[in-house]
Amino acid sequence: MGDAGVNVAHGASTGNGAHAATTIAHDAAAGATCEDGSAQTEDNQHNAEAQDARDELALAQRAAQGDTFAFAEIVRRYEARLLAYLTQMLGDSEAARDIAQDTFLAAWQALPRWQAPQPLPAHPLSPWLYRIATNRALSSLRARPPIRSLVPRMEHPPTPGMSFEERYAARELLRTALRQLSPEDAACLVLHFVAGDRYAEIGARLGLSAEAVRKRVARGQTALRAVYITLDTEPNSGSDTQPHTEAPR
Repeated sequence: MGDAGVNVAHGASTGNGAHAATTIAHDAAAGATCEDGSAQTEDNQHNAEAQDARDELALAQRAAQGDTFAFAEIVRRYEARLLAYLTQMLGDSEAARDIAQDTFLAAWQALPRWQAPQPLPAHPLSPWLYRIATNRALSSLRARPPIRSLVPRMEHPPTPGMSFEERYAARELLRTALRQLSPEDAACLVLHFVAGDRYAEIGARLGLSAEAVRKRVARGQTALRAVYITLDTEPNSGSDTQPHTEAPR
């Protein structure tokens, strides 16, 4: 037997080995308890999300049958976040409020034909409501006269450190790009750059995978750059003609 084997055997005979074995067993038990606790937490979260999904689905089914109280609860759950999202997209709180109301009216009318997504997400109505809101917001943006000039060198959405002029230019650049995007791409771009949501968070709102969100954000960035290049290279129409811009909001 080697020296290590002799030492282990001697330690066991004197009681040290028993102490070491007890310590190892205790550590192993603690590790197992930690793993069990993590698994339990994940199970609890999954169960809570499944219950949220069932609750919202039940509300939607009741509202589809004309239950105004159930629909009022749906509005209560979604109104604040949809209003914030639309304000970020439009830059106009009053227009955002109008479109939010239109969104809920359209949802109320269409709920009898709505089909829950499968597999059922934690918030089954979320992708559908965001799609309605985004379509209406984009229609509003496309109805506005296009801008003809921008504060130069703005290639990105607004960030908190920008000056007022830079933020105004970036907002207008963003809204010009949004007119050219699909509803899903536009929603991903706004939620990522303006709201600051992560890909997984956006995916949960819109019913998309994080990878799908990443690709849509990348397409949105490409559209932003294309709009900037187009506007940056357009010649001025003349010194007597003032370019059209919307009033800062």
